Amino acid sequence: MLRVQSALRRTARVAAPRRALSHLFAGVCAFGTCAASSSFYEVTVDHAMAAAARAAQVLPTHKVSVEPCEGDEGRPMVILEPRGSPVSGLLVISHGLGDTAMGWLDAAVHVFAPAMPYTRIVLPTAATRPVTLNGGMPMPAWYDIRSLAADRSKERSDGIQDSRKEIEAIVARFATDGDEPEDGKVPHSRVVLAGFSQGAALSLFTAMQSSKALAGCLVLSGYLPALEAALEGATDAGKTIPVHFCHGDSDGVVLPEWGADAQEQVTKSREGFEGAGAVSRKVYAGLDHGANMKELRDALAVVQGWLR
Repeated sequence: MLRVQSALRRTARVAAPRRALSHLFAGVCAFGTCAASSSFYEVTVDHAMAAAARAAQVLPTHKVSVEPCEGDEGRPMVILEPRGSPVSGLLVISHGLGDTAMGWLDAAVHVFAPAMPYTRIVLPTAATRPVTLNGGMPMPAWYDIRSLAADRSKERSDGIQDSRKEIEAIVARFATDGDEPEDGKVPHSRVVLAGFSQGAALSLFTAMQSSKALAGCLVLSGYLPALEAALEGATDAGKTIPVHFCHGDSDGVVLPEWGADAQEQVTKSREGFEGAGAVSRKVYAGLDHGANMKELRDALAVVQGWLR
């Protein structure tokens, strides 16, 4: 199993031990259970730039840069740009609650980028907002979570529409309406939205309401938030987007049945629609709220298939 040290933990206020890759992607907080007491990980743009520079040294296929997210100079967005090759695809990976772009830098550098040398990979960071479930503690969050109620779809998910617009703005920046790459931009049909946990939920919510037919949506340990809004805003273009769910059967944070319910809701929303994208799901035995190399390799294969 690949062992790397999380860039997030290298730049954190709270020291964390070197851990296996399979446990790095659960994020700083798992829906309200912080990984290191009540302390909170902070990653500034400067810290992110230092981590990106280290990543670039071991990544021959891509240049790694960091810039502030739009409207917030304190939020890093990491961009892995193909070196000396025409860009032919875009992969946007959204992190989980309490994490930042740096939490998925290792996976981008060691798993996705080497196998997809022509794909631009973008890792945004969520805005910092109070999270009700965590006692109002401010942390990076794509939207508010009020409780761990069994029916996640009924959550208000305050802030999710703003976050959806952020992801759409990233796609608009790097994608073109044409059928061929143009000025460094790729067709929307070559764009994949992906995410983990809350970031996976956001990616699914965004894909369902997309005005463009994207290549696919990868949902890692995720669920469908704000069901009513997602279904009301569902577009014909969104219904054509293939969706693949990955989930651990031992996940005690985002329960596996929440992922199964999301798969069912997405499938039902496409019934009778001509040209509907495939909806699939794979469950991993013994995997808790995180990602292991088996899942990541499978996820890579799915994304490669969409961008083939």
